[in-house]
Amino acid sequence: MTEYKTHPALQTDNYVRATTLVPDKYGIIQLSNDLLVAMHEADMSSLKDDTTEDVSQNVSVLDNFTQLTDAMEDLAKDMGKKVEAPKINSVNDPYGLFDQLLEALEETDKEVKHEKAKEFMNSFLDYMSDTGD
Repeated sequence: MTEYKTHPALQTDNYVRATTLVPDKYGIIQLSNDLLVAMHEADMSSLKDDTTEDVSQNVSVLDNFTQLTDAMEDLAKDMGKKVEAPKINSVNDPYGLFDQLLEALEETDKEVKHEKAKEFMNSFLDYMSDTGD
């Protein structure tokens, strides 16, 4: 095996060819494959010796990771597990933007969600004008 991979998640001699038909309601197998391909591509295109940061901040990797996470959450819901967002203990947020964003994202009613999103954006714009950004 060529020793060119530097990202910890890609350091392996274990390559698996999956060639069987399985039910995949959520596309988890394809999403997992896409994530690993995106990670490999980001790892190969990085010019740094330590590619960990480049791989984890790569747009394709983040997109595939988010899609895979969503699919896993849907699977967990079908299995009867309630999926909850991780609790963050401390956020330096004097404007309360983080809480407003979470409220908007957790809202199920579309009209209320839209109103909360507008409130969040107005607060965010106020924050940006106050900080001079």
